Amino acid sequence: MKAHWTVRFAVAAAVAAVAGPLSAATWNGAGTGDNWSTTGNWSDSADPSGKAIVFDNTDTVGTQGTVNNIVDSSYTVSSLCYQQTANYHTTQINSGVTLTVTGGMLLGPTVAGIADVTIKGATPGVGSLAVTGGNFALANPVAWSTVTTNLDLSDLGVFTADVGNFDVNFTSPYMSGSLRLADSNTITADNLRMGQWGGGTSVANLYLGRGNTLNIDRIYVGGQNVYNGTQSYISFDSGRTNPTVTIRDQSGSGRVALVSVGDRPSVDNPSDKVYGGLDFSAGSVDALINELVVGSAGGRTNPGNAEEAYGYLTIGAGTVDATTFTLGRQTLAGTWNNGRGFLTLNGGTLIAGDMIIADQQVAPSTTSLAYGTANLNGGTLRATTMNGGGAHGGLVTFNFSSGVLASKAGTDLTVGAGVPLTLLTASAHTIDVEDGRTAAVNSAISGAAGTAGVTKTGEGTLLLNGANTYTGGTVVSAGTIGGTGSLASPVTVNAGADLAPGALVGTLTVAGDVDLEAGSDLIIEMDGGLIDLLAVSGLVDLSDATQRLMLYSPSARAAGAYTFLTAGSISGIFEEVYFNDILIPNPTAIGSIGGVLRLDYGDTALRLVPEPASAVLAALGLAALGHRRRRS
Repeated sequence: MKAHWTVRFAVAAAVAAVAGPLSAATWNGAGTGDNWSTTGNWSDSADPSGKAIVFDNTDTVGTQGTVNNIVDSSYTVSSLCYQQTANYHTTQINSGVTLTVTGGMLLGPTVAGIADVTIKGATPGVGSLAVTGGNFALANPVAWSTVTTNLDLSDLGVFTADVGNFDVNFTSPYMSGSLRLADSNTITADNLRMGQWGGGTSVANLYLGRGNTLNIDRIYVGGQNVYNGTQSYISFDSGRTNPTVTIRDQSGSGRVALVSVGDRPSVDNPSDKVYGGLDFSAGSVDALINELVVGSAGGRTNPGNAEEAYGYLTIGAGTVDATTFTLGRQTLAGTWNNGRGFLTLNGGTLIAGDMIIADQQVAPSTTSLAYGTANLNGGTLRATTMNGGGAHGGLVTFNFSSGVLASKAGTDLTVGAGVPLTLLTASAHTIDVEDGRTAAVNSAISGAAGTAGVTKTGEGTLLLNGANTYTGGTVVSAGTIGGTGSLASPVTVNAGADLAPGALVGTLTVAGDVDLEAGSDLIIEMDGGLIDLLAVSGLVDLSDATQRLMLYSPSARAAGAYTFLTAGSISGIFEEVYFNDILIPNPTAIGSIGGVLRLDYGDTALRLVPEPASAVLAALGLAALGHRRRRS
């Protein structure tokens, strides 16, 4: 019962917010023509300026889009309410005319029914509606009755709202409907709330116009306090040419504090599934967000129907930049409540400072899990950290079909062991690292497609530290590749690029051939009694003319030989060998490297060996590990 009282109070507050002063006028259409300026069309037979304007069942029309009232000159009214329970109202705003509403706007029938309203220009793309105060709401003033509200502004030129709350089917159970925005829209609000109360699988849709600016501190799309399920989506309206949306906080320049998409908290009711979606695939988005959560569920102790939260984010062009991004989350102990998040990146750029996929915050059960699915189909995904599973191991899926995985500008990238990457197609799978930065992939990369491979771009360093099983090959087109993991396919290092096994000192294993093309470098580091090792099962090809071997050692060496490359076979020799950035003219000569080592070429191994009589090697620390010479 407490939830019921909460709903009634919230709706009452919403209605009060748009009620304005006591002076009200209800449209009756009794005058000659349909103009607002005709006083006979109003219940008080007076000018409507400054009043609370109401449209009810009086003078509705049976055909949607048929104009029955015309704003023929600019008016300022205290509030605007459409509350018919059947048929249609269509308000036309003439060219050059603005209807200003200072105290809020409400669309909602007084009893169970359908309220369909169109506010349009005299011709498509003209006329303006401005709501400058109060709240904006498509709502159900009658708790627990079935209501549908649809507001169509798609043929209006300009819509602006500067309000407290901007609600589309919020606060009211058993309610569905949609809002189609105008050609150009600017919405400023504390909160945008959609579908937060369900009932009978209610639906809330917000269709964006051609140009859209959302300056809102918090955005909720589907979920909280849901009862019997809800579906809530924001997307671009069909038929718009090159539509765009810019999303900021109320100031118009900062980050939105929270964007929550598909959230079902702990509610012990016989509830169903919650769906929330942001679909920017048909246009371009420019969003700055502090916390982005897609698909979050709490827990429930009352067993019954499976209760799940589904959140969807789809990007086609533009940029979504989030400080933190959670894709799929389960937050409370209990049963029957899964949190499922889905990301589909078809183009554009998603930037996430910290990204967590399938954040299982409590001990899971078979019916209470976090699921996170990322689909990288194109565009660029940039992050600083990418972790999966949370504290208790949610279910992580990362499908890499095409596009670019990259570090966030000015940062390193760490992909945790809990985020396995799956290459789904034979298309390019690019990992890009900017100069001076490192991307460490600590998870396994697998290939569902037999020819799927990885291309490394950018002048930074990529470390592959997992047991990688993809078979399509690895191409290093720029920068450095290394790590302590294993590769199940050939590696090609292009001109100007580097192969540096290990992280500091370690082993990189390649089940296949390694081709060091002309102009490439093999970088080997020694530290204490250890040395990097490149372990190759196939051929290491050094037959191109200008490969270099770059050796680095910061400290003294113990006596003995150092094997840094093993292979099934080795073809060719290095054109140049450097030790701590000093060119060694004859590296195979005794003592040529650091005075005590020389390079030994074998058929299946390359080693650094001491002079025959050496027992202890001299100090070789001439340069720091981080100082590496690149081919100019």
